[in-house]
Amino acid sequence: MCGKYVYHGAYIPDFNVTANDQAYNIEVKGFWDDRSIKKTASARTQEESEGEVIIIDSDLYGLLRSIRYYFTKIA
Repeated sequence: MCGKYVYHGAYIPDFNVTANDQAYNIEVKGFWDDRSIKKTASARTQEESEGEVIIIDSDLYGLLRSIRYYFTKIA
């Protein structure tokens, strides 16, 4: 797990995940402020060379929780 910082101008994701030889950088956003927007923009510029960036914000997190809830009810 990595820290939530832009280190010397380089983006460092919250999590790095590798699945089926594909690299994913996961960024979790609790809220959007100027720093968060700049960090996410930096992530998008580095995406091509360092793997796909997946951003999970509060809206997406809520949707994922709802989906998980309904799958547990029908499984």
